[in-house]
Order: sequence, then structure tokens, then C-alpha cells
Amino acid sequence: METMETAIDRHSAGMREFNEIDFSEPEPENLTEMGERLFTLKQSEKHAKENYEEIKADRMQAEETLCAQLEAVGIESFKTNRGTFYTKTNIYASISAGNRPVMFEWLRENDLGSLIQETVNARTLSSTVKGLLEDGETIPEEVNVTIKKSVGMRKK
Repeated sequence: METMETAIDRHSAGMREFNEIDFSEPEPENLTEMGERLFTLKQSEKHAKENYEEIKADRMQAEETLCAQLEAVGIESFKTNRGTFYTKTNIYASISAGNRPVMFEWLRENDLGSLIQETVNARTLSSTVKGLLEDGETIPEEVNVTIKKSVGMRKK
């Protein structure tokens, strides 16, 4: 497995190569080099994500094992030269869409109505705005719209 430091070094070296390309004259050779560089960066990004997921899974397993060991021996914390390790409890709560009306009523009845927030899904809004813009519709100025161009790539 590649270390994060190695990945960063490889990325930095590639960026130096990319920055050394002369883009003052947009010649086909330069476009090919730029395309190759983009391909390499996308591959590096994919590899880094895969490494991240593997490292995260290993970290989560180590944390679970350590937590179980601490519980088994009845210890809540211990110190090492790296710092103090301790157990903690996090609680994550959510309400499924189908239960919202019942739960919103319960929250209001228990003076917790301030927890209720009306939201709009960002991806759905972006998709809707894209369709409206493509149809020539006007979008209210209160909607923040950012249009970003990028380069796609199809593999052979």
C-alpha cells in the first residue's frame, strides 16, 4: 500500500512536470501532454481514494478492537508517549422521511420544535436549476448558481 507521503510526493512531482509545459502556444502536442497529465491525475486521485478507504477501514477495525479491549479490562483511558487514549460514546440520530410527520409532532409536543428545519436537497436543486437554465428559464437571484466547466474523458 502506498503511504500518504509517497502519494503526495508523486502528485507534487507530477504537478512540477505539468507546470513546466509551455502553454503559450496551444499546439496539439501540448494538448496531448495536458490530456495525459489530466489522465494521470485522475488515476492518482482514484488510487488515493482507494488507499484512503483501506486506511479508514483498518483504522476503524483497530479502534473497535481497542475499545473492546478497554471495556474487557474495565479501563476507560490510558496514556502513551503519543497521548491519552480514552473511550467515548457518540450518538447519531435521524428521522426517516416516512416518520417525519409523526416525529415533528412529537418534537413540537415536547417543546423541541426548534429542532425542525425545512431544507432543500442541494443535488436535486442543482439538477432542477440545470434543467431550467437549459430551457431558457430565469432563476431567482436568491439562488446561488455556480457553473463550472471541466474536462471529461472516455476510456478507449
